[in-house]
Amino acid sequence: MPIARGRRRFTVIVGALAVSASSLTAASAAVSQLPARPARSRPVVTVQPSNATVNVGQTATFTAAASGSPTPTVRWQVQAPGSSGFSNISGATSPTLSISGVTVGMSGGQYRAVFTNRAGSATTNAATLTVNASNAPVVITQPANALVSPGATATFTAAASGSPAPTVQWQSQPAGTTGFADIAGATSSTLTVSNVTTGMSGSQYHAVFTNTSGTATTNPATLTVTGPLDHLVLSPASASIGPGRSQAYKAEGFDSAGHDLGDVTGSTTLGISPDGSCTGASCTASANGTHTVTGHDGSATGTASLLVGATRFVELIFSRSEVTAADGTPCLPNDTNIARLDTVVEPYLQSLGLAATGSIETGPTLDNAN
Repeated sequence: MPIARGRRRFTVIVGALAVSASSLTAASAAVSQLPARPARSRPVVTVQPSNATVNVGQTATFTAAASGSPTPTVRWQVQAPGSSGFSNISGATSPTLSISGVTVGMSGGQYRAVFTNRAGSATTNAATLTVNASNAPVVITQPANALVSPGATATFTAAASGSPAPTVQWQSQPAGTTGFADIAGATSSTLTVSNVTTGMSGSQYHAVFTNTSGTATTNPATLTVTGPLDHLVLSPASASIGPGRSQAYKAEGFDSAGHDLGDVTGSTTLGISPDGSCTGASCTASANGTHTVTGHDGSATGTASLLVGATRFVELIFSRSEVTAADGTPCLPNDTNIARLDTVVEPYLQSLGLAATGSIETGPTLDNAN
């Protein structure tokens, strides 16, 4: 059937379209097998980023998550300290944001994540970065020298302040060598050296503290491994007592190098000559004159001098403020009562080894005493 439009002529041919039932069934089945279009949903934040506090030079991390269909993409943004508004961080498109080598100037910055899909977007809360200022290590506890016997354990302890908290590495310089080297595994504040030998005597140890701002090294501490007991030192080295009185002694042990091995009184046997006797750590003599006290601990010996003689007297003059009358009242200028020593003077006399017995007569001869 021709159709005239304007000056042009069109011809439309209409024919019959024959469609069988089987063709319709096949087409319907094909359509039913097409995948269903998934439902879309806007992103919903499921994990909010937390604030982070780190030290200078460390790495700060922020993590966020969101649900949604299709799965949303993520973009981290930052609002630098002192600025207004957030801006995208280049390349920050994963759920976890890592910021390495932080500085003090970054402290106070805020970070958030924006999740987006075809249905919309969702933005997390902002998390704040706090950066602690850094201070180089400062040694506050120096290791002390150690004096131990063979087979024993020596310990050295050191400490340092600093921010961030410094790590520690112990180093040693064995006896007879030069230069310090790391001790494997010695990374705690206390170094323990077990089963020492005499060959280790003279070795030195120090600790090196390190953080992002620097290092600090302690003074070296020396390990001394003592030898066997060589000789004794008795104290007092000389003393004076009256006949029949006793004198107590203490015995200190030393090795051949003069290293003090400590108190060995309990294992020391005392003897006295030319006369007298010793019981435990005390010796007594009856004859006047100079006596020798000898201590024995195995093959180690030591001596002291003991003078035995008549009791000697010492005249002491006290001011009236140091003397109390026999009746308990203060002494007067013309007081002739017998006075006793007060609680200040008596302990002083005892500290000199004098017996605080007897009394002081306060008569005219003490009238002008100060």
